[in-house]
Amino acid sequence: MKLRRFIQAASVTGVAIVMSAGSLLAAPTACSLSTTLSALIALGSTGCSSQNEVFNNFSYTDLSGGTTPASAVVASLISAPLTNGWTFTPSTGAWTIGGFDLSYTIAVEAGFPLQNIVGSQDQIEGGAVPNGISAVDTQTFGTLTVLGTSTNAETMQLLYPGAQSVSTSVVATLPSNYISSYSQEFFDTTAPEPTTLGLLGFGLLGIGYFARRRQNAALRQ
Repeated sequence: MKLRRFIQAASVTGVAIVMSAGSLLAAPTACSLSTTLSALIALGSTGCSSQNEVFNNFSYTDLSGGTTPASAVVASLISAPLTNGWTFTPSTGAWTIGGFDLSYTIAVEAGFPLQNIVGSQDQIEGGAVPNGISAVDTQTFGTLTVLGTSTNAETMQLLYPGAQSVSTSVVATLPSNYISSYSQEFFDTTAPEPTTLGLLGFGLLGIGYFARRRQNAALRQ
């Protein structure tokens, strides 16, 4: 009887602890479906969140002679099952001769230790090929190089061991032609929420207790 009361008390306490931890670890503002690169930069280290992941520390340099500032780059959120990312599109129509330098970080929010980032995909859209476009994406676990050689929508992927945080730094250059958009997607593993894990653990504890109790009762008979 005492053990039963202990399990009930532990269950209530465990849920309360999980809820308290969740309130202390307040998540950043949800990422907008469509915003500007300058707005993302203004978020600084706080960033914004999408599907338990935070994008922050955005930095951007226009290499096209100042024709495409951060305020003129539209950032469209990519949010699909097991996928997060952005498509960057100049509102002026395209990046012209020169290119851009873009970097930021994506990290799993605190409280989701089983969720991991396991890979990424970059896509660059430009003019008729070959167009001399080169985009080098230096990430925490490797480098992606996308060249405008065979199609005007070149795509490259990079897989790496599961990580809680990944930094990306893209330098796109074009001696001629243009870049109409640049997309980056990050792939995740699935993970149950902390509250679900806590309740599952206490549930298993309770099942084990009552199974043992029934076994002892059967032996006494």
